[in-house]
Amino acid sequence: MRKFTKHKIFWFLLVIQAFTFSTLWAQSSCGEETLNEAKKKYGNGNFDQVIQFLQPCLTSNGFSDKQRQEAYRLLAINYIAIDSVDKAMGVAVELLSLNPNFEPDIFDPPRFIRIINDIKESGSTVLVRSVSKKAENLNEAPATVLILTDKEIRERGYTDMEALFSDLPGFDISRNYSSIYSNLYQRGYRSNETNRTIFLVDGVEENNLWSNTSYWDMQYPITNVSRVEVIYGPASTMYGANAFAGVVNVLTKEPEEITKGKSFGICAQTGYGTYNTRYGDMTVAGKYKSVSFTLTGRMYLSDEMDLSKYPEYDYDPNYYETVDYKKLLNVTSNAQKYYDDNKLSDTSALFTVVRDNQNLITALLLTDSGATLAKNYDKAAVTNKTFKGHKLGYSNLYNDWLINGKLRIGDFTLGFQRWSAIHGGTNLFNDNNISGALNGSEFAPIQNYFYGKYEKNLNDKLVITNTVQYMVHELDNETSSNTISNYSNGKRKLADLFNNKPAGWLQMYLYQISKQLRDEFKVIYTASRKVDLVSGLEVRNSLLQGNYLISFGSVDVPSDSGYVGGSTSAQGQILGGNSYDIRDIGVYAQANYKPITDVKITLGGRVDHNQIRKLGGYGTQFNPRIAVVYSPGKFVYKAIYSEAIKDADNWTKFATTEFRKLASPSLEPEKAKNLEFSVLYNPDKNLNISVNGYTTSYSGVIGTKKVDYQGGTTTQNAPIGSMSIQGIESSITYKWLDYSFFGNYTFILNGKSTESGVTSDIGDISKHKFNIGANALYFNRLNINLRLNYLGDRKTGPGTTVPANPGTFPAHTLLNMAVSYEWKWGLTFQLLCDNLTDEKYSDPGVRSADGFQYAYRTPQKERNFTIKLLYDLSQ
Repeated sequence: MRKFTKHKIFWFLLVIQAFTFSTLWAQSSCGEETLNEAKKKYGNGNFDQVIQFLQPCLTSNGFSDKQRQEAYRLLAINYIAIDSVDKAMGVAVELLSLNPNFEPDIFDPPRFIRIINDIKESGSTVLVRSVSKKAENLNEAPATVLILTDKEIRERGYTDMEALFSDLPGFDISRNYSSIYSNLYQRGYRSNETNRTIFLVDGVEENNLWSNTSYWDMQYPITNVSRVEVIYGPASTMYGANAFAGVVNVLTKEPEEITKGKSFGICAQTGYGTYNTRYGDMTVAGKYKSVSFTLTGRMYLSDEMDLSKYPEYDYDPNYYETVDYKKLLNVTSNAQKYYDDNKLSDTSALFTVVRDNQNLITALLLTDSGATLAKNYDKAAVTNKTFKGHKLGYSNLYNDWLINGKLRIGDFTLGFQRWSAIHGGTNLFNDNNISGALNGSEFAPIQNYFYGKYEKNLNDKLVITNTVQYMVHELDNETSSNTISNYSNGKRKLADLFNNKPAGWLQMYLYQISKQLRDEFKVIYTASRKVDLVSGLEVRNSLLQGNYLISFGSVDVPSDSGYVGGSTSAQGQILGGNSYDIRDIGVYAQANYKPITDVKITLGGRVDHNQIRKLGGYGTQFNPRIAVVYSPGKFVYKAIYSEAIKDADNWTKFATTEFRKLASPSLEPEKAKNLEFSVLYNPDKNLNISVNGYTTSYSGVIGTKKVDYQGGTTTQNAPIGSMSIQGIESSITYKWLDYSFFGNYTFILNGKSTESGVTSDIGDISKHKFNIGANALYFNRLNINLRLNYLGDRKTGPGTTVPANPGTFPAHTLLNMAVSYEWKWGLTFQLLCDNLTDEKYSDPGVRSADGFQYAYRTPQKERNFTIKLLYDLSQ
């Protein structure tokens, strides 16, 4: 196992740096003199110094309202002068939030005047960047969008980026704390994993190249997050294949947001909590003239909740006293063939041979002595056993770390990210199938990327961007499973008992690596205030692995000595090899037209072509988007139609496992067609209400189903039918003085799946969900945040898409609290309590959960606490 021996050094340096830099901080004086100096710097072309003069005063509330208004105006035109139009728009939004009646001077730059007028016409002072790959007003964006700010993330006390989804509308979450921390299902689409929503960080895709799964786990930092933009509904028009149910884009902080006009800044937080959970998270930033950088590091370590008190995870040998071995091992079908093939004998005391009047064997029935022997074999395999230096038993772990950096030099930005994780792999199964994490069942993904970006405003109307990305995603050699083959789980049969074969454990190691080079060239053309266009060309060259590379026993380096999964030796190769050369080309364009002030029409489309080697791939697909936005006064009405495809990933097509022994190389893409209508009401900047209704149909849906295999059964990924989902999402936010409130409600009106002509309810999805929260600030230092999550019952079993799950999952309500106290030197202390009322509840297992091979449930965390220390040099 990889050891994180440097984590103590990391914590020590974090605390030392925080207190060292805090003693160096002093707040600048602000007022007319500062404004006059900034104006001189602007007039002399010293644009970086303008930012250095104004930003600290704007952050510290050092200006009067009149001075603040002039500072925003000056900062906006300064950003325009250095071609930072997005930042100029952000500052203009702040300006109009301060004074909605602000009017630009006729001598102001034309671009500044146009920005002010555009924001006023839209009626919104909130910008969104992810819908159309450009900054646009939230009210006019041709999609349903939700934005979560860094302030809200801080107030609510989230320690990781996964937790925030519990408070958002339109998401069902099933946490299993295993190879993947949780599965996030957007808009009622119950998938095997989190692979129907694209997750981005600064526009760089985080979904795994091989499986399209998003490991949206504990490794992602908090300190560098500026905002999170969530797009609901298909988005393939801009993002291509796999933007199926929606898009989540995390926008990280620009260096100026951390340095606040200084040359250096730091944000950090660390915490310790229940389950021996500890983490450190730090971002540093610097700026000198046209050069700036941010560097972020995070480490998260946890033992997670101990599930050994639950019967599915207690590894108790007495369990085998309750097993009906006769029912499991009796042979009543094709008994004669089974007898002959396995060369059994009538004289065995382990079973009785039943013959018909023609002396043909019709059944082989286990005797009492046979049942006793099978039971003893099974008990012996789990009694006083030690693996990897630990006694056999339940264990889990989460060891995650990440490092991320950005360097900007003028119009060029260079960035990189690397994260690594070791997760326990136990919870998806039960104790009669797999060992605990410390006994050899771990999942260890690693993801790396590097990108270069050039963005240039050629003139007032034309902006070009080119982004090159190189990604390497792999499963480390430490990915392993220690599984048991015994008589009670069906992996040992009557013939094995006849041959005196005891139950036994098998240690298997897995490896996978996939690479991609991607280039995107984008043009934004603003013809006039009525017409604009976004268009781009995206090319991807990928070399993706097919099946796992595997090795067994003491051979723990499958990358070097393993063989392709599904074969029995290194010679058992798939035709064409186990690596797939994949080429994707996408061309997209989206135009906006405003025939009158209150109406905006959006037409967009994207053509994608996919080729695998010479003859494979899904060929050419087209996905359109049409939207009409009508915004009279305080109301906004949106009508949106969009389509998307979900390409079957290599893991789905080619990978096989112990429990899924058949590949599916010829899978076609799933398709989605979505129609939605929404109404927004924004009477003032303090109140926002939205209601959205949608209907989405999915065809060619891929799922896992049981199939016959070599005299028994296994599972296989295959088209299982179609789905139709209709739902409503609504939300409200309100601010009054130092108090703020939010609420949202999600209703799945109809979620149906049709498989082989049979229609059933989509399982594991709640029809009703609502979240409410309140935040209060007292004395400018003490902040109290309370949030309540209600989740209605989730159906499983017959009549649903998870018919084998024997569990019931009733409605439950959770209450979470975060109390923060802002001290001095930029330090904030925070106490968190999640599940305040200690609600006992479970989340459903995987789609194939049956309570036999796969655990039908994962018990969820009880009342738990975290103590945090936050630090911000810029405060």
